[in-house]
Amino acid sequence: MRRSLVLISTLALSSLAACKRDPVAEGGACKKDQDCLSGLSCVEGICRRPVSEAPAPTPTGYCGTLAELAGSWVFDTTVVGAESLAPRGINGHFQMTVTVDNCEAKVEVSKSGYDDVEFAKDKIQTSEAKLSESEDIPTAAVATLELKNKPTHTMHFIVRDGELFGYYGYADAEWRRAGIWGYLRGVKVGGELGAVEDFGAQPCEVRCLTQCDTLRRRSDETLDEAALDSCLAACGTDEASVGCGQGAALPDELRVELHGPVESHEAMCKAASEALLARNGHEIAGPPVECLDEPEIKGRPVARKLNAARLNGSFRAAEMLEIGYFDGAYVGELLLALETEAGWFWTEQLVDLSVSRVGGVSVAVEGIKLQPRDLLSPPGREVVLELRSKTTDSDLGHNEVAIDETKLLVLCTVGAPPTCMGTTVSWSSNRTLIEPKGDDPKKHPELGGESGETFVAVLPDDRVSISAPPDAREVERALAGIYAWP
Repeated sequence: MRRSLVLISTLALSSLAACKRDPVAEGGACKKDQDCLSGLSCVEGICRRPVSEAPAPTPTGYCGTLAELAGSWVFDTTVVGAESLAPRGINGHFQMTVTVDNCEAKVEVSKSGYDDVEFAKDKIQTSEAKLSESEDIPTAAVATLELKNKPTHTMHFIVRDGELFGYYGYADAEWRRAGIWGYLRGVKVGGELGAVEDFGAQPCEVRCLTQCDTLRRRSDETLDEAALDSCLAACGTDEASVGCGQGAALPDELRVELHGPVESHEAMCKAASEALLARNGHEIAGPPVECLDEPEIKGRPVARKLNAARLNGSFRAAEMLEIGYFDGAYVGELLLALETEAGWFWTEQLVDLSVSRVGGVSVAVEGIKLQPRDLLSPPGREVVLELRSKTTDSDLGHNEVAIDETKLLVLCTVGAPPTCMGTTVSWSSNRTLIEPKGDDPKKHPELGGESGETFVAVLPDDRVSISAPPDAREVERALAGIYAWP
């Protein structure tokens, strides 16, 4: 009996050993991975060597831009154009984080200050937005930010050689309020941020948009779209062009005539006074003329002067002068005086004060801003003058008053002789009732008002853009163009 049990056990073990198979080599039949030799897998009943996964293709085009944008950045913006020249060259400071999922991305942006101003923590402006493909720069990403709980900036981003570049402008109501636009430059957090003012570092596409004054001129319907398209098409080729051309010659209508030079301030006052007398039919020995270096602003004498230190090597001095005399009525004018190494120069008449305090008509200077600005390539800083004047004409017999207000911009660079351009940048004309009570406006068909504006931007490489809205006067639309500074 015992011998029988041993025999049965031996036969069972032999049977199990016979059922166990050796691992199958590559190409052999299998039912599961364990049937195959180590390193092989059972695929569709055959032991096969696993196929290594091919590396994901490197994204290109817009998706490639998003892949390069992923991460955290710091960047600066610089203002090129605005409603006035005052913000030109102001640099904003921003931080940005871009998160990418496949070919979709969102951006978180914060503005921490501008120039030397650093916002307190509770004043830092932040916004989140979705990125989409730019219609202005091929393959670039664009986002509209809401840094003040409303749309404030539209920013176009592109990465070149690891650096961030782009083009931006104010959005919606902020654009209508300030009209600010410019370009930007940044690096990944921890990198060394290059100077945003270095326009030559910008990609060709950004240079095209900037030199064509694209945002302003497109808004005003004065943009040369064909020239912009040509510039953008040439990017990446050996035929790259410069914006919308080298710029036309500055027309006479935009030039401000200068007189001089003379050796001294006294000689300048004498020459300007004699010219004023001669224009009004007087001999040199006519009524005594005053040369005032404190012209009246809103009825108060106020000096407006710049010294050599503020002009940083361009002009020695710049100041406003009022030249005038009484001859039964006041005859006068407002001038800008400029001192160079060659002596004193002075502009043609900027505001005619001759009707001041005569009858029902008065002319008043409402404001004078005389500023040094670094805008063009000549050495030192340019002189920028913004001059606001108001003419009031009262018609007591018809119970009507007409008020005309004008803002004049003058820009001067040093040279031999200096060069000045000037244009009216805003104006308004309103006619209203002096005393509305008891009068019917329908009896006064000339009541009403109108206004207009012109925009001036100093572009990189010494070009000046003049633009005017579609509803501007014909004379202003006719001057719209991009000009080379003389």
